[in-house]
This record gives sequence, C-alpha cells and structure tokens, in this order.
Amino acid sequence: MSLTIDLPPELERQLRDQAAREGQPPEDLARTVLQAGLAGPGGIGGQASTGWFEPVARRISELARLPAGWDTYGARAPEPEAAAAALRILSGVMEPGTPIPQIVPTSRGGLSLEWHTRGISLEVDVFASGEYAAAFERISSGEEQEIDPTPDVAPLRELTAQLSAQTVASPSSDAG
Repeated sequence: MSLTIDLPPELERQLRDQAAREGQPPEDLARTVLQAGLAGPGGIGGQASTGWFEPVARRISELARLPAGWDTYGARAPEPEAAAAALRILSGVMEPGTPIPQIVPTSRGGLSLEWHTRGISLEVDVFASGEYAAAFERISSGEEQEIDPTPDVAPLRELTAQLSAQTVASPSSDAG
C-alpha cells in the first residue's frame, strides 16, 4: 500500500534528521515509527500481543519524568529522544519469548536496557542520538561480544534471539 501524508515542515525536518542519523531513508524510519505506534497498547500490530510494550512504555514514561540531578550527583534528565530510540530499538528486537528488560536511566541522559537472566548478561545503552552500544556475555562459556555505537538493530536482534532461545531452552539455569 502506498500512503501520502502531509507533514508540518518541522516534523518533516525532524524525521529527515533522525533518518540521516540512523543511516536509513526517511520512508523506512516513518514505517518503523508507524509500526511501533500501531503495536502499542490498543494497537493492531503484533507487538501488543507479546505483552512487552505496555510495561516498557509505562517504565520509560516514569523515567522521562526524572528531573536533572535525579541521582544527587548532577545526572542529566533522560532525553525524550533516548526514550523514543529505546522504544524503536525494542520494537526491532522483541519477539515472543524475549524477556522484558530492566530499564534504568543513565547519568548522561540516556537509558540502559538490561537483561541478566538464564546465564546471559546483555546491557544496551541507548543514547539521545538514536544510537545504542551493547555488551553481551554468556556466563557459562565466558563468550563476550560488544557492539559499538550504531542505530542498526540487526546485530542486537541476533543477541536477543540468543537470549530468547536460552529462555525457552534452559529455564532452570538462571544466573541473575
């Protein structure tokens, strides 16, 4: 289906700027944002049925209300762009069987998505730029992998797929 939407100039500029930062055409970013929006609470997409969207959106909304200095050491308030990026990233990686991550603010205005379960540790720092960096460790083998800052969710999708497979395969090997 082809759809034409007239955007206000400022919204069009924001869409083009974000798409450029993520290295993708504006049309692809608009499609991703629309899919994530339809997948949310009450949406018609598949994400709502997996149960992750509502608790994640609620947690991100709570964190978005933190003031600057929330940690008493001068931390920046979470940036709205980091919150939007976290939802976009999760929309690209969450599958049935993927545990819901813990979500915590970072002192630099970003968000951290963390899974520490079933012998796997995966930490994803989401930045206001729309990029993320990740660190993965499989505790039993000592296997480690890092992802340098990128907007591309494909490498992260591979890691969360391992986490999902691990969740189904060995529920009794919880490491955290």
